[in-house]
Amino acid sequence: MIAVTDETRTEIIGRLNDRCRQGLDRTARIVVTRTCLATLAGDTLASRAIAQAHLMQALRRCTFDPRDTERNRGSFTVRDTEVFFAIDYYDAALEYGSEDPADAGVTTRRWRDRRASFVSDDTVIDPRRYAVDVIDHATARAFIADHHYLPRYPAAQLAVGLFGPGAGERASLVGAIVFGVPATGAVITRHTGFADPARGCVLQRLLCLPSVAANGESYFASRAFRLLRQARSRIEAVVSFSDPGFGHCGCVYAALSGAYRGRTRARNVLRIAGETISERTLSKIRNLETGHAGAIDQLVRLGARRPATGEHPRAWLDTLKANGVLAAQRQSPLFTYCFELTRRARTAGQSLPRLAYPRRSDAIAQYLLAPHQSHR
Repeated sequence: MIAVTDETRTEIIGRLNDRCRQGLDRTARIVVTRTCLATLAGDTLASRAIAQAHLMQALRRCTFDPRDTERNRGSFTVRDTEVFFAIDYYDAALEYGSEDPADAGVTTRRWRDRRASFVSDDTVIDPRRYAVDVIDHATARAFIADHHYLPRYPAAQLAVGLFGPGAGERASLVGAIVFGVPATGAVITRHTGFADPARGCVLQRLLCLPSVAANGESYFASRAFRLLRQARSRIEAVVSFSDPGFGHCGCVYAALSGAYRGRTRARNVLRIAGETISERTLSKIRNLETGHAGAIDQLVRLGARRPATGEHPRAWLDTLKANGVLAAQRQSPLFTYCFELTRRARTAGQSLPRLAYPRRSDAIAQYLLAPHQSHR
């Protein structure tokens, strides 16, 4: 039985605003005024990063009057300072106001922005000031939600944290790596050479805060691989992908001597509020398979309306696609790397390609200038 709720337009907007504040809307953007940041932070990049993290944390915990169903304006306190916020509604291009703030498919909420940043390569990490260790998934999930441009936590096997100087030179979590479950076993067998998919996993998230020196990612990842082998001895290879659509071509992976396997094929995907919905999720809904109610809830949390009373989920999906809420998009090819952690893994991968590493300038230009071209 599918639970059905009747929502007013304002309640729908309020639910979408809640998603924005919780960091679940990848299309949302954030603007923090200079005065606000200067009040809460010092002159260093690290202090500004910490202040922004505190702002995000306080925003997620902000409470509202029960009569305020839209929940688009409010205030909260950070370090004894009252901070006011407002969520405005723009079109997808951030040029004009949204025609319908209740429609997630045509609205961008200007609040959060997890754009990648690059650190000057004239800085070098001091290993004596950093430590790497396994962390629990709750800690990793919160850190990823606060800082990564893909805030949703993946299906994870192991999370590893990088600890380094934080506020007041106290040790703080400044990086996270999440090793996850592949979408299918073929991801592992195709890129590692192992016949058994359990021999590999996927590096789903890699993140260091801007305060970490330029070579921090390679330092962090190499030690995370060791911890992975200790905790999951059956895993001997790690597959990872770099998405040029977000400005990545795998510089860190090249620095770690990962085997570059080439590019994946371009494919069509369905997205809602910037999130790609897997074909497995859609299949559960269409065919009323076990777990279809949870799959429907996932789309509703991303901004879709709930199925009406008596509406078959298959027809509901068709309506979402027809209205553009569930939008078909062409996903550009991804750069694929494999880290062979053992001698057996290197032997298994001998028959697979080890190609020359892509260059950032050539690769990114190719994808940005020809977004509709299918690369193979």
